[in-house]
Formats: sequence, C-alpha cells, structure tokens
Amino acid sequence: KMMSHICATFLVLCQIHLTDLQDYQTRFINQITKCAIEYNAMVDSPNRLPVMLVISQSAFESDWGRSRFAVEGNNYFGIREYNETEPHLHALENPSVMVKTYLTQCDSVNDYMELLTIHPIYESFQVELHNQWFEDIINIDKLIDELDSYAENPNYKSKLKDIIDYLLTQPPQ
Repeated sequence: KMMSHICATFLVLCQIHLTDLQDYQTRFINQITKCAIEYNAMVDSPNRLPVMLVISQSAFESDWGRSRFAVEGNNYFGIREYNETEPHLHALENPSVMVKTYLTQCDSVNDYMELLTIHPIYESFQVELHNQWFEDIINIDKLIDELDSYAENPNYKSKLKDIIDYLLTQPPQ
C-alpha cells in the first residue's frame, strides 16, 4: 500500500533528468530535496509532502534560490513575518511587507512543510493529502489545487504545475 506514496515523498527525483537542467537548478533541486526528505523522515506518513511539490513551490517562490529573500534570508517559500521583533526582511517594492529569515535553507523548508500540514488555513490541503495517503494515490495537481490561500497570484497554481511539467519532461541525455 505504501509504495506509491513512498515514491512520491522520497524517490520522485528518479523521474527528473538532472543532467538536462541548468547547473543552478540541479544544485537547488538537490538542496531542497535533501531538506524535504529529512523533514518527511521525521513526521507521520500521512503528513509527508511529495518532494516534487516542495521543489516546485520553492523554485517558483525563490526563482530557483536566486531571489533576494532566498539569498539574504534563506526564505525559499515567500513565508511572511508579521512580528517586527522576529528576524525578517522587508520587501523592497513594499516595505510594509515582511518575510521571515531563517538560519539555514532546511529551516525554511521545515517551516513551509509544517505550515502546510498543521496551519488551519490549509485544512482543505491537509484533507486532500490525508485522503491521498489512505487511498495510496498521489496526485500533486490535486494538492496544488488546494493551495488557494498560499499566494495572491491568480496564476499561481498553473505556474506550479508548469514547473512540475518542466521537471518531468526534460529529455534524457
């Protein structure tokens, strides 16, 4: 029963031809994957996120790790901060917007994965994740469809799906 879920949460990179990506993308994928696998190993199986979802969101939110928030604050998911006394960066284009800063890249990945699996605003995502676990069917598109509350960009979900398609359709070398 667990095989398809294990593949989705741990071994999904077997489907990506890393040699066909840009060097910075390959490094980024390897770093995010390491953090996501470590997090997934620490949580109960029904709360494990598919690594491909983690990669796609972090790639989009951080421009493959090249955004200012990623470089200066290890924030790979655009996670906001609302407490001025906590470590943060201000958005240059809108100084009233603050994003969290993290000591390490894995701290950012861990916070993101925990956010999606416990915060009440993502309840529909959590229900879909658990349903997929119990049905032993992983459908990342359906999980993405439950991320209405994550971003303000109306094209956000389709952009995440485009990144996944890009990663899965790289021709073998």
